[in-house]
Amino acid sequence: AWGNAVRNCVGSGHGYAEGIKKMKHIIILCMIDNKPRYTLQLTVDNGIMSVTQIADVGNARLNDVQRSNVEDAFKKALQEREKQLT
Repeated sequence: AWGNAVRNCVGSGHGYAEGIKKMKHIIILCMIDNKPRYTLQLTVDNGIMSVTQIADVGNARLNDVQRSNVEDAFKKALQEREKQLT
């Protein structure tokens, strides 16, 4: 359903499930106004999370400003969640 909503290959058997099970990467859906928008792929290596890929609807590439904005928003969301948990 996610892949259909954002018109990308998430959930179509491209190895995401296996990588997620092995804790090698995390796939996150970012929504804006309750509508699916960005798909982020994060790589986890030695406990450090790095953004590997960000795609817009239909796997559209982001320009540098868009990518930076999404990364900053995601970082802020993680920081807020961490505050809630402590």
